[in-house]
Amino acid sequence: MTYSSKIILSLLLGAILCAYVSASTAKICENTSGTLTCPKLREKIKIQKVQYGSNMFNNCGSGSRSCSGGMQTANLRVYRSIKSSCNGKSRCTLSANNSVWGSDPCPNTVKYMKVDYNCE
Repeated sequence: MTYSSKIILSLLLGAILCAYVSASTAKICENTSGTLTCPKLREKIKIQKVQYGSNMFNNCGSGSRSCSGGMQTANLRVYRSIKSSCNGKSRCTLSANNSVWGSDPCPNTVKYMKVDYNCE
């Protein structure tokens, strides 16, 4: 196989693999629950990144605003907990609040949890 054939083959395989993974983001406002769902039969959730806080994209109602703490990435305990609740399932429900997160990154501000996940 020539070098250019190998490149074309690897590009095609990459495109095929990407077609089977759908990326999604869930935004769950503080003190509410939200459901992560994989739309296709047999797809399962795989958590990629979890953040909690507030920024200029927060639209969770009155009291929501940007704060100096911004969006904080989950510590290992929170990340593992969310992964164990959701990974390998076609849907799962999560709650967004300070007790789940373990601290309040933005006092006196309505926050939200942002969960990036794939369906594979």
